[in-house]
Amino acid sequence: MGVAVTCRQYNLALLPAAALLAALQLTRKNWEPGEKWRWAMRAGFSLALSAVPVLLLVLAWKGISSPRMQSGTSYNMMYKAGAGLNFTRPLIAALYVGLYLVPVTFPLMLRIKSAQRWRALAVAVLGGIAAGFFSGSLLQPGPFNSVVNAAARIPHGAKIVFVLVVVVTIYNSIALGLTLWEQRKLVLSAPPVVFALLTVIFFLLEQFGVGGNIPFYDRYILQVAPFLGVIAFALLPMLDNARLCALAGLSFVSHIIVWRYVFTR
Repeated sequence: MGVAVTCRQYNLALLPAAALLAALQLTRKNWEPGEKWRWAMRAGFSLALSAVPVLLLVLAWKGISSPRMQSGTSYNMMYKAGAGLNFTRPLIAALYVGLYLVPVTFPLMLRIKSAQRWRALAVAVLGGIAAGFFSGSLLQPGPFNSVVNAAARIPHGAKIVFVLVVVVTIYNSIALGLTLWEQRKLVLSAPPVVFALLTVIFFLLEQFGVGGNIPFYDRYILQVAPFLGVIAFALLPMLDNARLCALAGLSFVSHIIVWRYVFTR
């Protein structure tokens, strides 16, 4: 995990997620006499070892981001990035995490109880309309931005598409949250799922500390994509035809994105 942070600083979320998971395991699990503290020492040593590459990186760079990113000499001197305080970036990150959860968890939207459905829809619609007023700030470079801009050929098309996508994202996120709460005993009994949830939560929280003006690119979701998959298939273990089609569609779109410039000069 420590080496992963040196490759991509957003992987820093792994360390507090692992530490909190270890603490939860320590308090919840039934231990044999003397085994609890031996396990705690092994877990503590592992976490301390994972922090070593991060500390060396900070010492070498004199910060968590590279000197060129801090000075703004990367990205053709367009963007700067470093430790700071940012209140909008976590909202943007939460929106994009929710957006990319939709294709793998959308059946949950059909399982909301009728008593909760209208309230969830009202919250989603209000949230979508509010997001529409700040679409210029919430839209970041990436495939989603390209889709929204493609709709701009129709009058007000970009704003309509953006609001509709946000409404679906919020509604699906509410359905996901309700399902997690209903299945909380099952979720908490599975350490991999708990670790995945904690990693996503800390990934969002660490966005508060990203200073500078660098955008939140769609590709940053790749950092937590495996954990989104763990969460999705823990709640929806069965692969029906609709989910298979959604995954096939994602694969098709991703290949277009990867290979679209291969033959251009």
